[in-house]
Amino acid sequence: MITLDNITYIRKNHDILKNVSCVINNSEIVGLIGPPGGGKSILLQLLSAAIAPSSGTILIDSFTQKQIKKNKRKALITSYIHTKPGNIN
Repeated sequence: MITLDNITYIRKNHDILKNVSCVINNSEIVGLIGPPGGGKSILLQLLSAAIAPSSGTILIDSFTQKQIKKNKRKALITSYIHTKPGNIN
């Protein structure tokens, strides 16, 4: 399970994401839809720990990203993100 709790990401004094909270359960498929600049890529970077949130907590199977070794974190996130080929209308 992935838990986002009040995630905020600020870049150059601009809120890219503000107080985002959600729970993604195991085996659940989630899509991110939004306008350019809406924060979709930032959210994925936060989930992979490529960047850190300005505030809030990200838990993966009840562990913070700092508690999970880098190699295992990549494997966990990859197991949650599924991409299927096909057309999106």
